[in-house]
Amino acid sequence: MRCMTLEKWTSELRECGKAAVVDWTRIDMLWRQLAAEAERIASSVAPGAFCTAQEWDQRIDCTIKLSDGKIVGEMILLSEVTVQRVEETAERLRRRLAGENVPLMNELWPPIRIISS
Repeated sequence: MRCMTLEKWTSELRECGKAAVVDWTRIDMLWRQLAAEAERIASSVAPGAFCTAQEWDQRIDCTIKLSDGKIVGEMILLSEVTVQRVEETAERLRRRLAGENVPLMNELWPPIRIISS
């Protein structure tokens, strides 16, 4: 069921982009739904993972905050968004959170550091 949802939204986004008259409200809603579903899948594998839509680059960024304050993540292109790809990303993020130095695919660079005051 999850796979159908991700596939449905990615397919709809591709079709919206081909339309003669672009419905930007619909496109924005689809990107938000796609990112929310990707986040739900990612956080089930790596608690604390979050995903955000980067629609201008046709991608979803899935990230996680490490214990040292860095945020690391992967960019997933719209053409690559599948349940399997999100789960694989989340597994690498989970391993990074656990302290393993695993390579990330399409890593967001440079790592972002968040410092609380």
